[in-house]
Amino acid sequence: MEEQSENAGALQQVYLVTVSRILTASLPDGRQYRDLGTMSRQEVGDAVRLALDDPVAPATGRPRALDGQQDRPSLVTFLVVFQELHEDGCVHFHVAVKLARSYRFANAKRTLLERDRLPSHWSCTHTQAWSVLRYCYIETPTKPEVDESPWIWTADGSPLDLFERSQQPFAADLWRKRREAQDKEASRKKAKASFNKLDLTALVMSKHLYTKDQLLAYVQDHGTAAMQLYVTQHQRRLDQDIDDVKEWAAAKSNAELWQQSDWSLLCQCAEKPCPAGPGQCSYEAAVEEIFQQNRGSLNWTELAAALRAIIREGPKKVSFS
Repeated sequence: MEEQSENAGALQQVYLVTVSRILTASLPDGRQYRDLGTMSRQEVGDAVRLALDDPVAPATGRPRALDGQQDRPSLVTFLVVFQELHEDGCVHFHVAVKLARSYRFANAKRTLLERDRLPSHWSCTHTQAWSVLRYCYIETPTKPEVDESPWIWTADGSPLDLFERSQQPFAADLWRKRREAQDKEASRKKAKASFNKLDLTALVMSKHLYTKDQLLAYVQDHGTAAMQLYVTQHQRRLDQDIDDVKEWAAAKSNAELWQQSDWSLLCQCAEKPCPAGPGQCSYEAAVEEIFQQNRGSLNWTELAAALRAIIREGPKKVSFS
């Protein structure tokens, strides 16, 4: 990693930590550096995690209080340790670290050096977890060999799908800008530019072109030749394509709703104001009339408790009282 990628003032939640040999023979106090060839991935990972969760007292300022340290949740959300080899066969490690909150790494780096005798470099180039995992886990022409057996630690003990987590999430603005950069490169090389449906999805979402006329007008005035060709070739089905874009854009929020319980969704709706406005809701008036006419047999509180139990636990053959 390039030295300039380490920024001492960085305040990030994601870091790429490299633990590697250095040319000097020993620490300033005369102790020898650890022999990385004798260390396992887990040993390196544990050292990095503890350097973050329990660093040595800073050289200046008030030391971190250790009371209740064992009960304090880890600062680390997950870390993955990759073992790699230099060209001469010497071992070095990359550690992909995702933190629960933004953190300056200086104390952790000093702890690794003073307590664990491990020199480390904290790259600040990667600011998102998928990026640092992709760098370490996915082969590229410039990095054709990666560690197939990395060591993984997660704060909640859950498994981590490295391939899944190494993929860049879709972001309409970024996708559109990447296509624009590809268009510029194609123009520079006098090559043919392309445009596909995902490009259309990114364009509609990022430019808010949610009607057919808006899309056609934009493409006529600002579209590349490839974009104009695609739109005219698919003009009859653009309304359906735009509906597909709306479905794509709403998918994450809809998926989150499916993860919530019926009772949770009901409580969220109950906290919102009535769309009809205060005193204007015909449903509310009808409910009040029903309870008024049946006050001898219906009880608000008992019915509410029964409905709550049914929604949360499902229907039962026993009394809810």
